Amino acid sequence: MTNELAIRYPTGSTLYAHVLDATGQVWNGAGWEAPQNANWLNYDLAMAEAGTTGYYRVSMPAVAAGSYSFLVFLQAGGGPVVGDTCIGEGFIQWDGSDEVPTSSILTDIGALNNLSQADILSDATPFAGANISNLDAASSTLATSAALATVDGNVDAILADTGTDGVKLAADAITASTFDESTAFPLTASDTGSTYVARTGADSDTLETLSDQADLQATAVALATAQVDLDNPAQYMANVAALAIEANVQGHAADALTAYDPPTKAELDTAESNIRGADSDDLKDISDEIATITVDNAAIADAVWDELAAGHIDAGKAGQQVWTDVDAILADTGTDGVVLATDAVNASALAADAVDEIWDEVFEDTLTARQGMRIFLSALAGLSDGGGTTTITFMSKDGGTTRIEATVDASGNRTNITLDAS
Repeated sequence: MTNELAIRYPTGSTLYAHVLDATGQVWNGAGWEAPQNANWLNYDLAMAEAGTTGYYRVSMPAVAAGSYSFLVFLQAGGGPVVGDTCIGEGFIQWDGSDEVPTSSILTDIGALNNLSQADILSDATPFAGANISNLDAASSTLATSAALATVDGNVDAILADTGTDGVKLAADAITASTFDESTAFPLTASDTGSTYVARTGADSDTLETLSDQADLQATAVALATAQVDLDNPAQYMANVAALAIEANVQGHAADALTAYDPPTKAELDTAESNIRGADSDDLKDISDEIATITVDNAAIADAVWDELAAGHIDAGKAGQQVWTDVDAILADTGTDGVVLATDAVNASALAADAVDEIWDEVFEDTLTARQGMRIFLSALAGLSDGGGTTTITFMSKDGGTTRIEATVDASGNRTNITLDAS
C-alpha cells in the first residue's frame, strides 16, 4: 500500500511528516535515533497534495511491524527547520508492509470476548478460538477449588499458632542459644541502656548490705590510721606541725587585713567629683545628654558656606590652596568663556558629531554647507547634459543623481533652477 500517512490542510501548503516509534525515537531514513536539531533534515517525509484538494499524503517508510505515531509540520521556508509549526499528529498500526485494518483488531478483541470460563480456568485447554496462540491457561491451577482449599487450610493453621492474644510459643522454644540475658530482664520503661542489674551473691548480700559494709570499712580504716598515729609519735608530731602551719597562715591573713588601708569616704567623694566634672554630671546624666544630641546636617552645611574666608586662607591652609586653584582656573577660562590653548582643536579633539554640526549648518536660504558642497561639486566636476538646448543638467560625481536642472533661454541665461542636494 502507499500514502498511509495523510492529513487535511489548506491547499498550496508545503507539509512534511516525522515517524516516531513507541519509545519516542524518530526515523532518520536508515534507522531510529533520539531527535536532534542537527539531523532535522534527515527526518522529513515530504507530503504531496492530491491536486488542490487539501489532502496531503506520504507513504509509511520500510520499518518493522509495530505501533507508530507521526507528526505533520508546516514548512515555512525553503527547507525543513526545527522552528516549523506542528499542525497535526496521528497513529498507525503497521504489519511491516501495510497498515493493519481496524476490522482485524476488532476480530481479535471479539475472540477474547467469546472465551468461556472453562477456556480460562482449565489446566489443559488453551484459549480456544482466539487468534493469540501464545497464551495458555495451563498455569491457572492456583484458581482451582483444590488450590483454594489448600490456601484456606494454611491460613487456619497460622491463626491456630498465633491465637488472638499473641504468638504461641512451642514447647522448649527458648533455648540457651536463643536466650539473651542482657536484654531479657523485665526492666522498667525509665531504665536506659546503661542500667545494670545487681544479683544476690553467694553470701546473700544485696546492694543495701554491701553499702552498709562499705561504710563500716571506711570507719575501720579511719580508726586504723588514728591508731598508727598514736603508735608513731614522730608522725603524730608531724601532723601537729602541719596544723600549726595552717594556724600561722591564718595569722598572716589577719595581719594583712589589719594592714589594709581602704579609701575613706572623703577620698571616694573626691574621686567621684573628678569623674563628674565641673557640672557634677554622673555617668547616667552624661548618657542621657548624649542620647538627646541631634546632628543638623543642613545647619552644619550653612555654617560652612557662610564662614568668612578671612582666617582660613593663610599660607599653608587648605582654604589658601582652594583660592589659588580658583584663580588659576579663572585665568584659563576668562570671564567670557573658556580660553583654548593654541592648536587645542585638532583632528583628534574634534568629534564626528561636531564635524556633522559644522557641515549641517544652514548658510544660504535652506541649504546647508554639506548640500552646497554637493551642488558646487556637481557644477564644477560632474557630467552635464543638454548643452545647446533649453534644459541643461549637471550630475553628481558618481553620475547617479541630477543635482542641477537649469532652464535657459536662447542666450543661455538661466530662467529656472531645480536643485537636488540630497
